[in-house]
Order: sequence, then C-alpha cells, then structure tokens
Amino acid sequence: MPTVRRLKAVSVITLVTLGMSWALVDGLTPSPFTTGAGWDFWNLPALRQQLCQAHQRRAELAAYEEWVLQRSETANQTARKLLYGYPLTAATDELMLLFHDDAAMLVFVNHYYAQEPTLRHRYARHTIERALRFVADDPQQRHILLQRLEAEYKTLEASPPSPSEPPR
Repeated sequence: MPTVRRLKAVSVITLVTLGMSWALVDGLTPSPFTTGAGWDFWNLPALRQQLCQAHQRRAELAAYEEWVLQRSETANQTARKLLYGYPLTAATDELMLLFHDDAAMLVFVNHYYAQEPTLRHRYARHTIERALRFVADDPQQRHILLQRLEAEYKTLEASPPSPSEPPR
C-alpha cells in the first residue's frame, strides 16, 4: 500500500508541476488560445499601447466636439444678426459657406426642408428657423421677424455662392 500512495503523490506532484510550468510559459508568451480567451494579462506593452490609443482617440473626439460647437456658435451668431436687420441672403450665404464641407448638414437640410426648391432655399429656411429660436418667448417680435424674413425669402435667388468666394 505505501508504494501505491507514493505513486499517487508523485503523479499529482508531476501533474501540478507540469501545469504550473505550462501556465508560466504560456503567460509569458501569449498564445492565440490565451489571447482569444482574454487571459493574456502578462502582455503589459500591448495594454499600454491600447491605453495610449484610447487617450489619443478621446483627444480627437474632444477636438471634434470643440470644432462642432464653434461652428454651431458661429451659425447662431449669424442667425442672431437677422434680429437686427441683417439681410437673409447674406446670412444664408454665410451658413452655406460655413457648412459647405459638412455632409451631415447637407443630409439634414435635404431631409427636413425637402419641399424647398433649391439647396439655397433649404439653407435659408434653416437660417430663418434658427433665428426664430432667439425670439420664441416674444410672440410680437417673432411675428414681425417672421414677416420680414418671409418677404426676403420670396425674393431669394436660387444660385448660391461658391465655397471659395466670400458672402455678399
């Protein structure tokens, strides 16, 4: 009996040693199996590289967000000028030049103002609605502004300026 117990002990020790050795070697050199299972926690350089890429992507998104906010504020300032007598044609041209390279804005105006005859008319309608937001709390001023802008809208030409030329 003592011999059988020794063989079991030796077998268990051998299996544990082989298992620990395999785990150590496999942990130090990540294999496709451990990488696919997410067990390659020893691969610190790869994790640092992923963290660096995540920080870089976050910085890019923050810069893009800042750019979008600046363009939106510029468009709001242009629309706000309409409250003080700025011509609709000039404001429309400014917004068209501001958003000339923005595919999302093009999809937006083409979708929401699809009933308008030309792209310039779509941008003009968007400019009017943007300006009306600033007088939403004053019905009388909103009505006066809307009448003026609708009259200017009816005289709007269909041809927009090219992106390289400044607004009129």
